[in-house]
Amino acid sequence: MIDYKALAEPFEFEDLEFRIQKTRKKANGDIDAMIVPYVTARAIQDRLDKVCEPIFWWNEFREWKGGQLCGITVMDGDRMVTKWDGAPDTNIEKLKGGLSDSMKRAAVQWGIGRYLYYLPKMKARILKGYAENANYGEYKSNKDPKPEPFWWTPNAAAVKAIKEASK
Repeated sequence: MIDYKALAEPFEFEDLEFRIQKTRKKANGDIDAMIVPYVTARAIQDRLDKVCEPIFWWNEFREWKGGQLCGITVMDGDRMVTKWDGAPDTNIEKLKGGLSDSMKRAAVQWGIGRYLYYLPKMKARILKGYAENANYGEYKSNKDPKPEPFWWTPNAAAVKAIKEASK
């Protein structure tokens, strides 16, 4: 039998990545960005390998309406159970991004990384310039179509929230 609690266990901070969900420009001209954590496809694969063993789970992908569907099948005793979810193809590396995102969403159907949806809103710490291990972002305005680049990292509150959830 599959240990469903083990599938849903929180990930270590190092297994997560962040993306910008929303940006805005404050009255003083500074950029403000909201970020969201997500589990990488490799971390999901490692979790499934650890809990189910590599031979007892697999993916199946199907093209669907400009995107991809992913079904993650798990052998649970003598039953095969498949849970599906989908995602659109992405702007960068279209097909690869769609496949990866659909797998991440299908994993949530199994409880993998679902706790991340319940974390408080998180802000980025905007840096004055490039720094090692910083992330690249762009602020785009309806008034000025030229994107304004910036560098960011998760702020201290975001790091603390993730680390607390990982205990």
